Amino acid sequence: MTMEKLLLGIDLGTSSVKTALVRLNGEILYTESEKYDIEFPEEGFEEEDPAVWWEKTVQALRRLTQRISPDCQIAGVGFSGQMHGLVALDRDHVPLMPCILWSDGRSGEPIREFERKMDMECYYEQTANMPSAGFMLFSLLWLKEKKPELFGKIHKVLFPKDYLRMKLTGELGTDLTDASGSGMLAYKNWNISLCDQLGIPQAILPDLYNSYAIAGTVSEEAGRLTGLPAGIPVVYGSGDSMAQLLGVGAVNLGDMVSNIGTGSQITCLINSESARNTKELNRFVHSVQGLDILSGASL
Repeated sequence: MTMEKLLLGIDLGTSSVKTALVRLNGEILYTESEKYDIEFPEEGFEEEDPAVWWEKTVQALRRLTQRISPDCQIAGVGFSGQMHGLVALDRDHVPLMPCILWSDGRSGEPIREFERKMDMECYYEQTANMPSAGFMLFSLLWLKEKKPELFGKIHKVLFPKDYLRMKLTGELGTDLTDASGSGMLAYKNWNISLCDQLGIPQAILPDLYNSYAIAGTVSEEAGRLTGLPAGIPVVYGSGDSMAQLLGVGAVNLGDMVSNIGTGSQITCLINSESARNTKELNRFVHSVQGLDILSGASL
């Protein structure tokens, strides 16, 4: 019997996790999703519990895997997810606190202090972005100032989708698209001199990979929970902005896309080597090599 190969996509959104089984030609066979809520512990604070993400993902995947025909085989798993957020892990890879989301506003004060002390022209030239509340760097600076004991316990930081992938494979890491939205990436490498200057330990930053690089395989434990066969290759994936650009075929220089979600963007694809002179917009690495995305966004 010839086995038909399928691909599994997992997207960790701001309000729900979505899963899809697709044929290699892009035809969607089945989808399953689970919703969850944003927590607002204080004014301006927006958080979510990574454990809830994993619980909801397991529920969606168990329903999805039960629908797979015996003559089908999942050949690979890919991820996308909400960007910028901070998942802080201890040495056992357990979250030390809820994830500080991309839409969180608590880091306004650290940003003002950052702008007073730093050479902002140099910072922009290196990162291609201006400071923004919700970016991982500024959430880390808030933690360092307001909760130094907790900050000192951080073993590794991840973006939201990376936490789910870690739960699926046991492996840590992130991709360049998500890292470019952290406020700490300079020319596709972590800005170590900036982190040293700010007291952010290099050791807590995850290793960087391309979106399509294989991160690991589905572990035996994750397989028992989700119904997925162990050993399926899992790639690092990308931020949701880049994934939706791929999904609508925006892979060429000059392509433009309008996206409407919890956050909305108008995006244009530009050459990654082009001049960095657009401070009014966000500029991130696309998952297509050689391209960046230039994006105007609103909540």
